[in-house]
Amino acid sequence: MKPRDHAPARGAAALGAGIFERSAKRGFAGAVPFTVSRAAADLKKRPNAGPASILALAGLLCALITLGGCETRARDNPFDPRNPETGGTPPLLTAVAKNHRVDLRWDDGGMTDVAGYSVYRGTSVESLIPIASVIPDRRDMPDVGLANDVTYYYAIGFAFFGQGELRTAVERATPGPNMPWVLDGSQSPLALLAADGRHVVSRHSGGGNPVDISVDQDTGNVWVVDPYAGTLTAYESRDFSGRLAARLGGYISPTRVSADRVYGGLWVISFDEGLLYRVDGSYVKTVINSSLNGPLDVAASPKGGCWVAESTGSISRVKADGGTFAVDVLDYPVELSATDSADVWVADSAADQVIRVSEGGVQARAGGFLGPFGVSAAPDGGCWVADGDRVVKIDRSGEITVIVTGFEGAASLDVSPRTGECWVVDNKANSVVRLDPDGVRITATTEVSSPFRLQGQWRDIK
Repeated sequence: MKPRDHAPARGAAALGAGIFERSAKRGFAGAVPFTVSRAAADLKKRPNAGPASILALAGLLCALITLGGCETRARDNPFDPRNPETGGTPPLLTAVAKNHRVDLRWDDGGMTDVAGYSVYRGTSVESLIPIASVIPDRRDMPDVGLANDVTYYYAIGFAFFGQGELRTAVERATPGPNMPWVLDGSQSPLALLAADGRHVVSRHSGGGNPVDISVDQDTGNVWVVDPYAGTLTAYESRDFSGRLAARLGGYISPTRVSADRVYGGLWVISFDEGLLYRVDGSYVKTVINSSLNGPLDVAASPKGGCWVAESTGSISRVKADGGTFAVDVLDYPVELSATDSADVWVADSAADQVIRVSEGGVQARAGGFLGPFGVSAAPDGGCWVADGDRVVKIDRSGEITVIVTGFEGAASLDVSPRTGECWVVDNKANSVVRLDPDGVRITATTEVSSPFRLQGQWRDIK
């Protein structure tokens, strides 16, 4: 049993020993001394016992001590203060942050004589007070009507028949209106993260082999691209359900998608076929360009239309009516992220640089990277860059202002326009990390197995 991200619990040790001794009668550690005493007494009653008998009884004593009573044995009772994994305050509680609410669920820890549960909440570890009582048959409770962006602390009190109460370790949660979606290399690869990034809220199929996602911030749909099936699939995100909203077929190897907030619909590219699709709000698709040279990424523009990066290095601006003109030529532009002013940040991995491009050409440039792969525009006009073992923040002029080290393989990121926080996928560490605008780690979750793409639902989830 490994502790989750939690603060230390208080008040459990005083009662732990009593529960521990009582639990010995239920099969937990602590019942052995009686058994050992009986074996020793039996040995005393046999003064003429031969060496073989003495050795056999000695072996029995050693086995009993090893199996049940020695101080080095891992104790099963999670509330036992001598339990080396829990210290008597087990991390049995999970608190999942959502919009103005926190969903609580907890494990019974194998305890069978629980009379009921008490739910404690506070804005600090020291301020925990009971807010609800729960019958022993239930081990979950929603805590609603909470203020967003406030960190709440929780613990569950286990009330035992005639023995008082013991508390779990404290778990924290910070509700908020926004929740990111992550593509994760598991059997259910589409994962919705909690508002504070500490836990996975739900998982969904995401199609067969998804490679990219884009969240329509107006409808709340998250679109998933599967090039092998030739499909675009939309899932509802605003009510946490992940219900299937739409599935569009007939695409030829689609590889990237970007939701158009100006006119609605989607922009979709196919690397293998050199295609750019325009999908309108009624899901009618039109081929806008069929002669692209290995398009690598597409980013919808807040002025309408989109930006397209090709493997030849070309960066093109596509108007809403389909008119296309090349803006610049780079080495290998692998990812795009449009700003609110309709410029676009470009990660050029072959040239180890990140640039900001407008319709008039390059406006800012930052070099010295190690093969930048992911880029996401920030609310101030700058951007964040995923650069292998580090994440870098760049201002609008191209000056590096923050460097965050300690990553193993930063691969994808997205910045919240509401808070300026940067969410980072580290696909080598199998984690998603949440950074504040200054690059300080706020939270991280390892409840993902092989994450590789992330995009936030940045409009309020109801």
